Amino acid sequence: MDDKAYVRALKSEPIPSELSFPKAEYDARVKRLHAEMDARDLDALLLSDPGNMFYVSGYYTFETSLHGCVLLPRKGDAAIQVASLEVGVAVLKTWIDEVIGYDWSKSGDIVDQLKGLLRARGLVGKRIGIEALTTGFRIQHLRDLEAALEGTSFVDASDILYKSRVVKSAAELECHREAAAITWAGIQAGLAAIAPHKTDGEVAGVAYEAMARAGSEFMSIQPIVSSGHRHGWAHTHFLRVPLKVGDTVFLEFGGVYKRYCSPMMRTAFIGKPGEQVLRVNEALKDCVARIIAAAKPGRTCHDVAVEARKALAPVAGEAFHSGVYGYTVGAQFPPSWVEGSAFFAEGDETVLKPNMVFHTPTCFRVPNRFGIGLSETLLITDKGCEPLTQKTRDLHVVSA
Repeated sequence: MDDKAYVRALKSEPIPSELSFPKAEYDARVKRLHAEMDARDLDALLLSDPGNMFYVSGYYTFETSLHGCVLLPRKGDAAIQVASLEVGVAVLKTWIDEVIGYDWSKSGDIVDQLKGLLRARGLVGKRIGIEALTTGFRIQHLRDLEAALEGTSFVDASDILYKSRVVKSAAELECHREAAAITWAGIQAGLAAIAPHKTDGEVAGVAYEAMARAGSEFMSIQPIVSSGHRHGWAHTHFLRVPLKVGDTVFLEFGGVYKRYCSPMMRTAFIGKPGEQVLRVNEALKDCVARIIAAAKPGRTCHDVAVEARKALAPVAGEAFHSGVYGYTVGAQFPPSWVEGSAFFAEGDETVLKPNMVFHTPTCFRVPNRFGIGLSETLLITDKGCEPLTQKTRDLHVVSA
């Protein structure tokens, strides 16, 4: 049985659909995209970013390293192309009727199928939007299509989905709330597991189990646990390192519900924290408080970053911060939960609107000594913002 026969067999009986939302949610998303395509004179979109494919079609898989794409014409029916291995899950999880499988051992099949699909849709010589700045689309595929389909314009339309996705629907916000509860279950379990002589990996394992038991799907970023001087080095992770008295222990988790992620950071200290740790922690708490106070509709991401940076002043000479105080989150896939449609960073003039969702990854790192992280996932509301994650922000002290 080949993949075509497999799809026919799957469709021969009622399918227990695993679409994350009612069809009306996807219809509204496609309608917004069609309007944007009209404004830009685009005849079709080729979407290959896993998060964007999911947003439009409902399809997703944990095997995000393989090529996949959704063809969304301005007029006519959509189609989805996936590896032959993935056609079953595409039938299960998408509303799109035309599922096309390619031989995942032969890269040439991908382009041959796309050429045939574009010809069949009358899109040769038309303007087709692609995602040049996101995960997914291969440069060689684009080159082969340009060479084979003379006169067809492939236009960077990476920002179209960002514009559509940045303001969340009511259904999406419910997913963020569910994800926030899952994340908090992991944080609570992780903090409770911290003790001298345990390893960072043991803490991560306990937290992962708690989030899976609370309902999380596979995560866009695996649980991050880092301790002592290692958290002074950005993006270190658990590495079989024993915890010891005098360590800060950093946790950053992001539980997932219907692919929506609401991350948060918390930090513990084993023993009695010293003056520098307490001072850096107070500056960090002030930073998060300033972000929450500044994040209101009508203000810009730049405005929030300028206000947040003021909290660095007391520790500016001793602690490092990346300069990004927040980023949008939504439905994402490995390797990252960052949606990337807007950033709390100086120079980003994105105007905040109700129902945008941001994670605030605030970490102050003292080189070769320690790091402290504290963050929330924030929902922009009509009047200000609401932390979706747990609001207790004290340094968690573990008895030696």
